[in-house]
Amino acid sequence: MYILETERLLLREWIQEDAAHLLELNRDPEVIRYTGDGPFASEEDALALIHGYDHYEQYGMGRWAVVRREDLAFLGWCGIKFLSASEEFDVGYRFLKKYWGKGYATEAALACLEYGFKKLHLPQVVGRAMKDNLGSIRVLEKIGLLYQRPDLCAGEPGVLFALANPGYASSFPVLGTPRLRLRAPLAGDASFIYRLRALEEVNKFLNGFRHQTKQESRDHIWKVSEGNEAGVSYYWMLTLIQGVPLMGTICLWNFSPDQKTAELGYVLDPAFQKKGYMQEAVEAVLQFGFDTLQLECIRAYTHPFHEASIHLLTRHQFIQKPHVSEEELLFERWR
Repeated sequence: MYILETERLLLREWIQEDAAHLLELNRDPEVIRYTGDGPFASEEDALALIHGYDHYEQYGMGRWAVVRREDLAFLGWCGIKFLSASEEFDVGYRFLKKYWGKGYATEAALACLEYGFKKLHLPQVVGRAMKDNLGSIRVLEKIGLLYQRPDLCAGEPGVLFALANPGYASSFPVLGTPRLRLRAPLAGDASFIYRLRALEEVNKFLNGFRHQTKQESRDHIWKVSEGNEAGVSYYWMLTLIQGVPLMGTICLWNFSPDQKTAELGYVLDPAFQKKGYMQEAVEAVLQFGFDTLQLECIRAYTHPFHEASIHLLTRHQFIQKPHVSEEELLFERWR
């Protein structure tokens, strides 16, 4: 199955038969001159890379094989890679030398950039190249990335390019507390969402919350990102200011037609519970809802036996309301 198609190219996930091509690709000294990695020792090593490559499943993106449409010849690879340490989305490409100078890298990278912005809702894509890799730098410029600053590339002096998604909700509010940063979801967050929704302690109070596949988690990220962009909901990921680890999610959604009432939802990884983090997050979201959105009422539903959630709501002046369901309690807070 092909992920992307262009006028001359087809992009797909790596398959077992690509091992010989990857071996050839990385054994050319000129191809890997500016990449920072070395050649494969054998075709078996290249095959091990293919079998162990988990970015497609984890993030719904990665480096894809590029084949020529007319004869399905393997040309190289191209794609967007999620860099978890820096929370960046990096476009990269590598082609067999005999196919250089034909515009294939630019064509493939443009298709990947469009896919990243329109399908994955990525806020920004970056690209790095060693400072002497003029060919790679030209590709980054041709696909519209803009020079940012000098930066390391594979441990060597290089340059950083980046391009913001013009269709992304750049005005989406990033909220802060003394210890937390509340930001928009990224495609790379799907792996965390899948793990969070699989935890028994979390599912104990939430019906139908578990995702059966990682694709469900990726679809969830796309759905809430579309809601953020359309301004019909506000969905934040919780992270520590000092440190990258994700902790949970919080949202305002289910707005009334007159935009005066919204529903509050939140989930926190049990590893971060009983530390006051969700209290900080709720306080920031309530302030945003009442002061910025001018909401008149914020509602929240919670399980009757979820004592921590009930305590959190009552601590923030939510009042329990009569509710008919035996599995949910309704709380409201008014301005």
